[in-house]
Parts: sequence; C-alpha cells; structure tokens
Amino acid sequence: MNDSSRDLTGLVKATAELALQTASTSRVHTGMAVTTLLVPECPKLSAAITAETDGTHPLFSDMQRWARLAVGLSTEEKVSPQHRAILIEHCKLTATLEQLLGFVLSCSTVPTFATSKLLKVQFAVSAELHGVAAAIIGALTDVRGG
Repeated sequence: MNDSSRDLTGLVKATAELALQTASTSRVHTGMAVTTLLVPECPKLSAAITAETDGTHPLFSDMQRWARLAVGLSTEEKVSPQHRAILIEHCKLTATLEQLLGFVLSCSTVPTFATSKLLKVQFAVSAELHGVAAAIIGALTDVRGG
C-alpha cells in the first residue's frame, strides 16, 4: 500500500467516524425539547458567551453556560422584576454546578451565523427547572424588547 492509499484510507475512516458522531449528536438533540431564542447582543449575554468553560470537566460546560446565563440575566436592568426574582432565587439555591447535573440537559449561547449582533440561545432542562426556564425565556424576551 502506497502513501496516498494510506492517506485516503485514513481520511475515509475519519470521515466515517465524524458522520457517526454527528448522527449520534443529532439524534440526542432531536430527542430533547430544545428551546431556541434569538436575542440582540447585550453585555450580560456576551459575558456568558465569551467566558471560558472548564476544559477539564466538559460535562459541566452546559451547566456553566446555564449558570452564567441565569446570573447575567438576573442583573440585567431590562429584565422585569418578576423574572429577575425567580432567577435570583435560582442562583441562591444553586451553590455548585453539580446541583445542575441531570437538570440542565443542554445549554448553548452563540452568535448567529449571519451577524454577531444577534445571539442564539438554546437550552433544554428537566421538568424541575421548567419554572426557571420560563423566567429565562421571559428575561430574554425582556432583553429583546417584547
């Protein structure tokens, strides 16, 4: 087997592995009820996006983003007092990321492809956090302006 055949074989294997991983991830996301909101960029959300996640504990990345989102929105002046109160209470009751395990199933905050001035926030949580999720949706709607 010559070098180009080995390279081609390696490329085919890598492509197959990537396809399997992508399909698996897609099935997981499809199986969850993922909430998606588009909101204009604001400093509190930008902080949640740009903050580094703990690379040594990738399992906690979604929980870190959720926590930063909740903390950021709880201090955003555009958020209604009702939504802010729920988020503040959630933050007070959640002392560690471990407490969010099994409750925050997915959380992503990224700039949209078309423009970095618009942020896409996606999350999925267990039933126990539906009230907090509703407050986050309300707070993001407050930030968006309606």
